[in-house]
Parts: sequence; C-alpha cells; structure tokens
Amino acid sequence: MSEISRVRKIILFKGQIETLGYFSEQLAKAFVQLGYEVYLFDFNNSYQEINNLIWFCDKENTVMITFNFIGLNNEDIFLMENGELFWNQREILCVNIIVDHPFYYHEFFKNPR
Repeated sequence: MSEISRVRKIILFKGQIETLGYFSEQLAKAFVQLGYEVYLFDFNNSYQEINNLIWFCDKENTVMITFNFIGLNNEDIFLMENGELFWNQREILCVNIIVDHPFYYHEFFKNPR
C-alpha cells in the first residue's frame, strides 16, 4: 500500500496570506466531503493550535498540504528542541504547492528538509 493511499487526515493552513488561507478553506470543504478528517491550522492562534495539532496527527495516515512553503519555512512553532521540523519528527507527509514563481524560493530548493 502506498503512503498516500493510507491518508485519512489532512492538515491545511490559514492566517498568514489571505488568498492562500482561502484556498485552504476551500480544499478543506472538499476533503471533508470526500470523507477525510481535516485540521485547518490557524496561525492567528498558533500556540493553542500546535497543541491541537499534536493530538490530530497520526503517524501513518496524515498529510500536510501547504502553499509556498508555509509551515516549512523554519517557523519557530514547528521547530522541535533538537532543530528537527515537527513534520519530520511525526513522519507527516508534506505536499507543498508553489503558487508564486519558483524564483522566489530558490533558497528552499538548495537544502530541502
């Protein structure tokens, strides 16, 4: 069974870029209709959200979908004490959709985590 076929839970983000938050909200509605559990992480309340996120994630059936490296940009909230990203520590599959021109993100392509 492939990694993606086990996915039952999806994490999306809002609260940083209005249009990207809107995209996430629309995707969340569609995923719920398809039978997935969805957690919409709100950066406006990130310290409470991280506690809820910890309980939401299941190691083998959760995927995080983001736009333009949100959540993958070394935000303090997602860095563990040892410097590892939360997603790596929890073995959460990450899907990053680049909406802007890739030239904006050349630094990220040098050392993807």
